[in-house]
Amino acid sequence: LSKPETWTKRKKSASRAAKKLAFDVVKLQALRDQYYREPYQEDVRQSEFEDQFPYEPTPDQQEVFSQVQSDMCDRTRAMDRLVCGDVGFGKTEVA
Repeated sequence: LSKPETWTKRKKSASRAAKKLAFDVVKLQALRDQYYREPYQEDVRQSEFEDQFPYEPTPDQQEVFSQVQSDMCDRTRAMDRLVCGDVGFGKTEVA
């Protein structure tokens, strides 16, 4: 990167790659929006499963449980959600 033209070439290349990625993401989302599914029916087995957890969920986990259930049971489109958090803080249980 000691030569200015090298930096310029890499910058242009990165810009093209970012624009292509943005285009591909928008295209993929438009494609996904064409597909519908029947909402899942709420199931008592879900609450029975949740009752087996060896701890009380935190308010944040409870909120995410509710949001995911709403996405699955109230919507006719695929869920698009990312659950993130520190190691050992219950992401797997939410999923």
